[in-house]
Amino acid sequence: MGYCPRVLGNHLIAYALLGVLPLGLIVLVRGVVGDRARGRVRCPRCWYDMAGTAGLVCPECGKRAGSPRALRRTHRRWRMAGAGLLVMAAGATGAWWPWVRHTVPRMVLPAYVLESRLEVTGGYVVRVLAPRFRDDVLERRLEIRRHGRVVFSTDSIYIKLGASVWPALPGGPGPGAKPPGLGDDVTGRGVPDLVVEFPTGGSGGNSTTMLFELGDERSGGFKVIGTLPTGTFADMDGDGRPEFVAVEQSLAYRWSPNAGSPRPLVILRYRSDHFVPAADLMIRPPMTEAEVSALVARSADEKIPEEERFLTVLKTVIDLIYHGQAEQAWQVLETAWPNGPRDKAKFGAELKAALAQSPWVTEIELLQLESSRRKAGMEAGAAGGR
Repeated sequence: MGYCPRVLGNHLIAYALLGVLPLGLIVLVRGVVGDRARGRVRCPRCWYDMAGTAGLVCPECGKRAGSPRALRRTHRRWRMAGAGLLVMAAGATGAWWPWVRHTVPRMVLPAYVLESRLEVTGGYVVRVLAPRFRDDVLERRLEIRRHGRVVFSTDSIYIKLGASVWPALPGGPGPGAKPPGLGDDVTGRGVPDLVVEFPTGGSGGNSTTMLFELGDERSGGFKVIGTLPTGTFADMDGDGRPEFVAVEQSLAYRWSPNAGSPRPLVILRYRSDHFVPAADLMIRPPMTEAEVSALVARSADEKIPEEERFLTVLKTVIDLIYHGQAEQAWQVLETAWPNGPRDKAKFGAELKAALAQSPWVTEIELLQLESSRRKAGMEAGAAGGR
């Protein structure tokens, strides 16, 4: 079992100081007890041996003793006693050293130090505070102030101002660009917004995103717009207003390790007071017959490992579901299922149960309805043209 070097150092200091207690006690006793006369006659000032000297005057320093008894005083070494007392005090401090080192700075210094600061129009100041003493608190603190008054505060281990920049995402800011959500209008309401990410760790880069509206009295003041899962803001349709691109994390690790886990994207657009699926950006055409045939052929190719063939079918099915083509997705699952130990019916039931537990189940259902409506409209238009 290992020890923290800082904690071990504190204990070594304490034990070292405690170890000098006996030494200090010995020096203190030696100084107080002193050198007794034991019949000797000595000067009470310089302690010159006055044996054989007549009178009370010291021939060495000229001190006149007050009485013969004064020549037989004990020679007490008060400086030595004082030194011993100081050594004992230092040793006693050893017992309190860990407490002193831990408590005294916390009594005189602020618990948090400023890590980052952002000023936004309207009198808003956003601060991220880091704990000064990590032994007590690990979490940072987010403070949103307006005209000096705290309007929102929360604690989290990691706090990031502004949305993450995903270079590979179309519509996202380029490298080195200002992250979305640092006082710019994200919702399209004409009011400055603030995006704050709270990374929660994990190999999938999980996080929670909070969206705040930094308004004045005319626009309704400060508001918490909502809390969003892992994702970022990017202008996916080029209209100058960013959409929220969420990552579906609930399907990860269910049927494969992290690297092979499907993570479809859900594109949301802010409307009125909430986010809704951006159907025009998410709905895609169904797979062509040639694409389905190629998938079936790959799935049947036993030269390819069964796990790889299974993941190919899994990602294709989920991709179709999250792009408004659920009907074709189940057909593909039926026709392209790879031969192997997995049971197709059991997997289909597991997938439906997982989709029902997804945080985006409502959005995906709305997406399917919109896709079906569009398909029906196209069929009606084609029938009318005939």
